[in-house]
Amino acid sequence: MRFKAFNARYKMLAPFKRLKRSDDKALDDCTLILQSFQANATLVLPKDSNVSTSWSLGKRHIFLSEGARQQLEALRAETRHKAAVAIQSTWRGWHLRRRW
Repeated sequence: MRFKAFNARYKMLAPFKRLKRSDDKALDDCTLILQSFQANATLVLPKDSNVSTSWSLGKRHIFLSEGARQQLEALRAETRHKAAVAIQSTWRGWHLRRRW
């Protein structure tokens, strides 16, 4: 996967203020996202899990194992779900207060 595509897909997994968000710093953003992923993967994966979460950086691409890709997708889905719930609850609260 190219660095820009990886950043666009998984940038929500890293701390927002530490991301550079520029094309020439895409490699730095990738490593920041993957470090954040490794910190979260230890919390998500059980200790006796045999799932490989290895990754490697190339000159233009990032190479992920299948287990790492699946874990990234699971963390991405969970993060998006939490954000959607927060938006919906805020809107519903505002809408209910507005109706009263």
